Amino acid sequence: MGISADKLKALRKQKGFSQEELSKVSGIPVMTIRSWEQGSRTPRDIYVIERFCNALEISIDDLLPVSYTHLRAHE
Repeated sequence: MGISADKLKALRKQKGFSQEELSKVSGIPVMTIRSWEQGSRTPRDIYVIERFCNALEISIDDLLPVSYTHLRAHE
């Protein structure tokens, strides 16, 4: 159950960031952000994921597939 490349890109665009702007704000290399959005790599390091979320002012739950967050709501 991974983080969707399309979802990463959509969240970035929803907040109005270019890949370069997000890189500057988050400290994540722009090439890493590009590879995530292209689906060639997946974010795995929780600290990097946290920086991504903090930069976009979102929760880590916002990155998870809807089916997973729906299941967690019923726990």
